[in-house]
Amino acid sequence: MDSDGNSVSGNSLGLLISNGGTVCDDSFSNNSANAICREMGYTGQMSWSTYGVIWPIQSRLAITLDDVACTSGEWSSCTFSVEHNCRHSEDVFLHCYGPVDGGWSENYGDWSTCSACCGGGTKTRIKTCNNPAPAHGGRNCVGEGSETVRCNTADCLSGADLFSTEPVHTALFDGDCQQGWPCRNCLVSTVL
Repeated sequence: MDSDGNSVSGNSLGLLISNGGTVCDDSFSNNSANAICREMGYTGQMSWSTYGVIWPIQSRLAITLDDVACTSGEWSSCTFSVEHNCRHSEDVFLHCYGPVDGGWSENYGDWSTCSACCGGGTKTRIKTCNNPAPAHGGRNCVGEGSETVRCNTADCLSGADLFSTEPVHTALFDGDCQQGWPCRNCLVSTVL
């Protein structure tokens, strides 16, 4: 819970509450923190500590759990007591890993190579799912992460066009295509 007594979700530090009261740090460990976070549906603990009495709400609550000792990060490995010998200065504050949903990078990467040197191809640029990257069971990025456009749309030059007396508009190699005849310097040019 937060300082106002409201529930908190994963990725937030909160006062650990059990059956309406606080949890004492006697025997509490990283295994205890992991087991409790997992029991609450999170993937594990980010951190835990005792900070003393930092919120007024602590003194209004009973201490309802003590001696939480776990041999692993699973609740089934834990023992505890509902009797305590603690003060609120020993209350446990816990920060669980909550799911982090992925977000697209702000900018696209570079364009890919055009799929054709003439006659129409496509090239693509993509965003990466790293702002933030999905973590701890969070969802992958949602929506389009790529953009595709047509490229090198000019007609290809055929062997017969090389000997024509009529002007022919054609695409020659622009560096975005694979080397190969009839592509050479890929600018749209006129062949007489």
